[in-house]
Amino acid sequence: KVLGICEKNTLAGTLKFQLACLKKGIRPVIGATYTIFNQTRDVRYDVKCFVKNTKGWESILLINKEVLVINDKFINEDRFLQLTEGLIIVVDPKAISYGDTLALDLNIDEIYYQLDTVEFSDTVADNKYLLNLKEFFKGKFEPVSIRDAYYLDKEHNHIKGRLNLISG
Repeated sequence: KVLGICEKNTLAGTLKFQLACLKKGIRPVIGATYTIFNQTRDVRYDVKCFVKNTKGWESILLINKEVLVINDKFINEDRFLQLTEGLIIVVDPKAISYGDTLALDLNIDEIYYQLDTVEFSDTVADNKYLLNLKEFFKGKFEPVSIRDAYYLDKEHNHIKGRLNLISG
């Protein structure tokens, strides 16, 4: 009944996605993942931005412009915080330390943290993630279950790797 898209630093596929969903009677959820840069602390992190309403569309288009036209694949944190009206923001504990979320907490009305399945493979990184996740559990953000997917069928996993090579 509902299907979402959340591309990284672009809205390129959203129109085609939205039209295909509507044609099949599926409610589309439009979003994008953007890299935020806090120059004071020299910290970069990603957030997912999902459109709630018309104001959210305006906000995400302005963020997209900042990322693709004004800066080089990022938006400054102070500018991002000015452009969150009408958006639902989701932070990923794998991408940001709970201690670095204060500015987001103080300035964004609807903010959640991503709770997803994680494949544990590296003890040091996994312990760091789990300790950070514990801080999110104790904090005041609500969890939302989101599982990132980069391809629909397992046999297409090689395409993601090739796209990453082209991107890099």
